[in-house]
Amino acid sequence: GAGTDDPTARHESSGIIEALGAGIGFGFFFVLLAEAGSDSGLYPILFARVGSLALVGTIILIKRPSIAGLRESRAGIIVAGVLDVAANVLYLLATRQGLLSLVAVLTSMYPATTVLLARTVLHERFARAQAVGLILAAAAVALIATG
Repeated sequence: GAGTDDPTARHESSGIIEALGAGIGFGFFFVLLAEAGSDSGLYPILFARVGSLALVGTIILIKRPSIAGLRESRAGIIVAGVLDVAANVLYLLATRQGLLSLVAVLTSMYPATTVLLARTVLHERFARAQAVGLILAAAAVALIATG
C-alpha cells in the first residue's frame, strides 16, 4: 500500500489530481463550446462526441478492459449518454443566449446532482465535506439568481 518501499505496491490516490484534471478539462470544453459561432449549429457537439468516442475506443483497444457486467448496465449507460448530449446541447444554446460567466458557473454545479443522486438512489450518506459543498452550492445559486 501507500507508504511502503515496495515499487509494485498499489498507491491510493486522494483524487485531487484527477479532480483538478477533470475540472480543467471541463473548463476548456465549456469555453470552447461557448466560442463556437452561432452559425456552427450543433456541429461542435457532434465533433466532441466523435472525438470522445475515438479516445475511449483507443483506450479500450489498448487496455482491453473486462466488460463483464456491461450487458446489465447497458440501459443506464445509454440513458446517461443521451442525458449528457442533451445537457451539452442545452449548454451550447444557453451560451448563445446569455453570459458565459453565468452559464458556466451554473453548469459547474452538476457534481451536486451526482451527490444528491448517490444519496437518493444508492442511499449513500453525506460526508461532511459533501454536505458543506451542497450548502455552499445552493448559496451560490441563490446569490447568482438574486444578481
